[in-house]
Amino acid sequence: MAASLSSDEIWQPLLDGLSRYARDRVEALLGSGQVLGAGELPPFFPFVVDAIEKDGAAGRPGVLSASLMDTGLVARAVSDPHILALPDAVRLARAAARLDNRLDDKLMTRLTGSTRVWPGGVPEIEIAHVLEVIDQISDCRRLVMPLMKFLKLPQKQLRSKAAKLIARASQNAGWAETVLKDSDPRVRANLIDGIAFQNGPQIDILLRHAAQDPNHRVAVTALLGLCQRGDQSSCDRIRRLALEGDAAHRTAAEWALRQLDPVNAIAVPLEEASL
Repeated sequence: MAASLSSDEIWQPLLDGLSRYARDRVEALLGSGQVLGAGELPPFFPFVVDAIEKDGAAGRPGVLSASLMDTGLVARAVSDPHILALPDAVRLARAAARLDNRLDDKLMTRLTGSTRVWPGGVPEIEIAHVLEVIDQISDCRRLVMPLMKFLKLPQKQLRSKAAKLIARASQNAGWAETVLKDSDPRVRANLIDGIAFQNGPQIDILLRHAAQDPNHRVAVTALLGLCQRGDQSSCDRIRRLALEGDAAHRTAAEWALRQLDPVNAIAVPLEEASL
């Protein structure tokens, strides 16, 4: 965890990755003319997140935050799970995205750009970490094409995450229909989760098709999307599954009811409806 690292253990690899000009610029603003390791650098995360959050709240970069952002230091810190644990990375990325609306694109480029050997040269832990950060800060509209690369990865959890992010932005119904044929139910469920709040008759068709999926997670995620769009019969079907479904469908339906009504989920009366 990043919290266990000393200031120098965090700062040093970040500064070492900068050009000499960028490193000098950051060190000058830090007020540190000391050799790294001398113990003069401030604690990394509190120092950086404070600077970025203050300027993010003001809606404009200051001298320090601009240097941290422009040199790529923030993007590097947010991308590296060995530098920042995911909650800290997400907090910093959310603040930084208020100062740079292309941060999501920059994070993606760090993974798949020409300076990396894709995919074999990029650790799986880093890919998963960056996708989770992007999930928290981006509508993914500019990332659809680069995210397509992830659908060819052998790791099912990475493919399913990419499907969710692409679905969030893509209006391509033909592509969605293809993904719904994927053998991994996590990929199908994340696709449905991603498209559930899009508009258009084709989305309704896709959700109704997915609601017939034999996998409990896929079917209930689709029913939840339809219910949240005002389809009462889907709401009723979720309630019935919570009472009468097999163990997997009951658990999924109970989860869906909590999304609909976190306080009174179990107490919501079952309407007369047939599956």
